[in-house]
Amino acid sequence: KNGKKVFDYISDFSLYEEVEVKGKKFVLVHAGICNFDECKSMEDYVLDELIFDRADYSKMYFKDKYLVTGHTPTRLIRKKLEENQLDLIYIKNNHIAIDCGCGHGGLLGAIRLDDFEDFYA
Repeated sequence: KNGKKVFDYISDFSLYEEVEVKGKKFVLVHAGICNFDECKSMEDYVLDELIFDRADYSKMYFKDKYLVTGHTPTRLIRKKLEENQLDLIYIKNNHIAIDCGCGHGGLLGAIRLDDFEDFYA
């Protein structure tokens, strides 16, 4: 019986959220958008395309929206792009990567979308 409750709770989760804050549009996903196609609607992506693949932080997915992702610690993004390897929120190419590695000795990061102020613990 408890297993069904957990399943029902999880099945109510959205694969992504689109929000607008102070005129800025954001797409929030767990990991990235696999098989991205700018002509494809967000509703057309399946679970595996949004929660397992890592985003390509060197390219811009949306010109008019920010893509907010977790899943990939920001130190790995910076290492791949040959930047300083800091556990801070990464913002570039209309990406906002918020996984600051708290599960691996890094920081817990949060960002306020209306003014991009970041917070760490």
